[in-house]
Amino acid sequence: MIENNNFYKFIERFKNKEFPSFNLNSYLEVNNPYSFCFRVSDDSMLQFSLQKGDIVVCRHDLEPKKGDLIVIYMNGGMKIWKKEDDIQPILIEYCIKVTNPRSSDPQGYFVGVVCSMFRSITKLQEKIKKRRESSSQK
Repeated sequence: MIENNNFYKFIERFKNKEFPSFNLNSYLEVNNPYSFCFRVSDDSMLQFSLQKGDIVVCRHDLEPKKGDLIVIYMNGGMKIWKKEDDIQPILIEYCIKVTNPRSSDPQGYFVGVVCSMFRSITKLQEKIKKRRESSSQK
């Protein structure tokens, strides 16, 4: 256990950057004027490891490249698609090709490129606990 006096010295050393650290805002790019975040509302994006409650950080100033996850506004909600080639993204969930979302086609509109995501550890711990409880009951 750290004594009070040593604890405050530790905190001061941390504040003075004597320990390796990084700026979370620059990592997540949330201060960028082209960045926005949204919360995943259900488990429909599990193929991209996005769970209900996760926060997705996107930028709409980036040009999507092959392999990028992109956000499309479609039917009143956000969808995540994976850009497979230089012309059209593929909606992985349904495995069908769709038209270019940058066009005025009503199927969807390009919103941004996924930069990062994060989730609550507490939520993850709750899911693990539920799985253990359900497997122990079997």
